Amino acid sequence: MANKLTHIFKVLLVCLCLLFSGELIAQTKWDTLYFKNGQIVFGNLKKIDLGYLTFDGEDLSLMTIKISKIKTIAASKKIYRIETTNHKNLFSTIKQSDQSGYVNVGDDKKGWNLIYLRDISSLSYFNSEKNIWEGNISSGYSYSKNSNIGRFNLDGSLRYLLKKAEFSTAVSSIITQQNASFSRDNESVNLTSSYFFSALWKGTFLLNYQRNLELGLARRYQEGIIAGINFLSGIHTRADIMTGLTINQEKSSTDDSQLHTAEWPVLFSFHFFKFSHPELSIGTTQNIYTSLSQKGRVRHDGEIKIDWKIIKDFTVNLKLYDNYDSQANSIKASNLDYGIVFGLGYKFD
Repeated sequence: MANKLTHIFKVLLVCLCLLFSGELIAQTKWDTLYFKNGQIVFGNLKKIDLGYLTFDGEDLSLMTIKISKIKTIAASKKIYRIETTNHKNLFSTIKQSDQSGYVNVGDDKKGWNLIYLRDISSLSYFNSEKNIWEGNISSGYSYSKNSNIGRFNLDGSLRYLLKKAEFSTAVSSIITQQNASFSRDNESVNLTSSYFFSALWKGTFLLNYQRNLELGLARRYQEGIIAGINFLSGIHTRADIMTGLTINQEKSSTDDSQLHTAEWPVLFSFHFFKFSHPELSIGTTQNIYTSLSQKGRVRHDGEIKIDWKIIKDFTVNLKLYDNYDSQANSIKASNLDYGIVFGLGYKFD
């Protein structure tokens, strides 16, 4: 009898050791999500953005979860870039907390600090071997049979994020088709390289190309150095304002005249995000350029864009744009161009 009890005890001990070691292996190999309802899920933490957490569950599909449903997180395999709503940038692994709705960031040497999960405006994976690519692309087409005119529009952006820097590209184009001819009416390419001095302040070098036949502009190359402040960073809103100096090389669409100008830019952007159904994001950029080399010349480039999420990663979008130049590049050209653009978009990261 004693031998049987000893044997049973050994079997139970081995089972407990295997179970405990298996849990340790799972927690070491995987990140862990602890839900407020008591559920625990292993997998890989991808990102936190705009009040949502993206998690690749073990043997599960990619999940998008509201932060309000999460009790705490353990993610010690990777370094994350964490931006908080009180304008702090942190680079840390994530340790679970006993306090619901919080996580610990820091390290064993300097200590761990509690952060409220809903105070994290964004979190993305970062280390010396891998950084973050993200972007989106959208397009649309409209056609009128009675006028035999078709219009194609394309918008896209791509961002590459480093620890203290960011490189981004934005492209837009509107092409008109009439019979067998095509006209590139309005297009732009924007390249920016930014360095983050802190979570609030950043400096940016920009290189832009613009074309607008309505304003008599065949092409404009623009180079500039600007700096600004991210004065609003929350779960649902983001806003920044920047200023500096830009230099332009312009060519008219009606003759061979070329112009070199210097401008003082004031660039403003604001984004609002709504997560309840329907999921919407509304963004606007309003850029004003005051000429330093042409008296009285003022330009304005504005855009308002609404994205409506229809299914995962796909959106229907509506964009309203305007371009104004008080001294257009051609006498016959208009001073104002504006339009409405519809499209179907896809976001990738």
